[in-house]
Amino acid sequence: MRFHVKKVFRPQSLSFSGLKIYPQQCCSWIHALGKLLLICLLAGVSSAQAQTPYRDISLDCGGWVSGFAQHPSGRLYGYGDIFGLYRSDDFGANWQFLQNSLTEGATFVSAATVHPTDANRVAFVGNIHLYTSTDAGETWTKRLSDLNTLPDRVRGSTKLLYHPTQANELWLANSRIGQTNSLWRSTDNGGSWAPIGGTAFVNERATTIHFFPAAPNEMWVGTEAISGLSTTGGLWCSVDSGATWTKVWNNGGATTTYYGAPRVHSIARNASRVSVFATNTGVWRVTASNWNTPSTYVVTQATFPQQSIPNVTTLADGTFWASEIGDQTWAPKVSPDGITWTDRQITLTNAYVPEWTTAAQITASNRVYGRDMLVQDVANPNRWLLTGGASAHLSEDNGLTWRYQPGGMSGIAGWRTTFDRVNPNRAYLASADRGIFIVTDAGLSGQTATSSRQAFDELHSFHEALVSADGQTIVGAGVAQSINRTVIIRSTNGGTNWSKITPTGLPDNHEGIQRAVMSLNDPNDYLVLLGYTDKAGEPNNPGLYRTTNGTSFAKVGGTTF
Repeated sequence: MRFHVKKVFRPQSLSFSGLKIYPQQCCSWIHALGKLLLICLLAGVSSAQAQTPYRDISLDCGGWVSGFAQHPSGRLYGYGDIFGLYRSDDFGANWQFLQNSLTEGATFVSAATVHPTDANRVAFVGNIHLYTSTDAGETWTKRLSDLNTLPDRVRGSTKLLYHPTQANELWLANSRIGQTNSLWRSTDNGGSWAPIGGTAFVNERATTIHFFPAAPNEMWVGTEAISGLSTTGGLWCSVDSGATWTKVWNNGGATTTYYGAPRVHSIARNASRVSVFATNTGVWRVTASNWNTPSTYVVTQATFPQQSIPNVTTLADGTFWASEIGDQTWAPKVSPDGITWTDRQITLTNAYVPEWTTAAQITASNRVYGRDMLVQDVANPNRWLLTGGASAHLSEDNGLTWRYQPGGMSGIAGWRTTFDRVNPNRAYLASADRGIFIVTDAGLSGQTATSSRQAFDELHSFHEALVSADGQTIVGAGVAQSINRTVIIRSTNGGTNWSKITPTGLPDNHEGIQRAVMSLNDPNDYLVLLGYTDKAGEPNNPGLYRTTNGTSFAKVGGTTF
């Protein structure tokens, strides 16, 4: 029996279609994107057959599906925290990964935009970079490499936007390393940039941008406070394409105990110029006696409690949808006029059950995770897609009921893939959030057979899947993310059933188990390496530990580890 594996090596990275392995990550983990890719190891395959050994394995779950950019034709670009940028021409039924041509890390995408007059002209912010494409994402040109990303990330916002009528005019709300401004304009599709707004966007950080297509000279920008420079954010408006700016709202400078200083997240205006914006203090409506004169703008708080609203969206009929953050429940709101809002009671159905959950878990929680951004199907306004922390959600009845959406536009961190020692068709995928996935058909179906998350409706991040010689004993070693403590789970029947191990002799540890290895001959004999943390107040017990019975551990290796 012979296994043939094709390897493609570049100095910059290993590139496997949707999966990129970067040198700084290879020593300990792999960030698996969107669709996790497996090497198909088939018994007896020839060298010629092995030239294309990679297949997409769709896990239908995400680190976080963060947002969409939609063209008037209906084409969608979708993106997420760790899994990059995708394109769909059938409203999310199928997605194509768009970062195969990139050789540097750009999979932490915080913004994307498509030009209203050209569905192939697209740009996105990934990691510290900004890229543009004129061929629908098949190839990219890197424009900037000095962006602050995590400090500038405001969920639900639109911080990158093409001008509605100018093909090469691109706007960016983002601070840059070594620069003071946070609002930028390019008139050559990202080739060069100029700061806009003077001190308005130096003392406050720009968070979101909005153009009114019927009057593209009307441009609104939301901001947040910058420590040491400002005490509040607000809403800034320009009626002369950004030449001059007027601040029309900052909540009077009032802050909230939980949500802090005023900050604008997103802006929505319908064709009748009904205008609303979402903030960390609720939703507000803007009216005006003369839209060409910002001094006439009047801002009124909507019928919301003062809570953080990440996004407002204009629907096809001119009404508005507001996303509301909740813990165990999530209650969006709808409004015909931007001032009176009512709860939309929604239901998550088990019409589609991803591998990492069960129908019973879906029914029990009835939780729709989406909260950041919503888009409507241009061809069918009853069909909506919503972002989320597990995968995108689909509604086909105006947002009354939702289901998880298959299709592959999502991704989690995949730390390591283990192949069965005897059965070449089996592989074990150790992942963040959703546990251990098992493939039983060499990846030919593009689907996994089961996941340990079905047994434990908890966030487990496993850095290793340890597998016995007969493939029956599987041990997952990692960290329980919700409590940041070590977790070990085990299956003795090939992953059909799982149980937690309660170890003795293994000290509590904030970083959990980072690496592990099992004896070739005895599945109860394995080593685990506890990670190190510098977080004050958290248990920190790094070191190497061994068990010979699967439950009792003793420290080994002295001070070496």
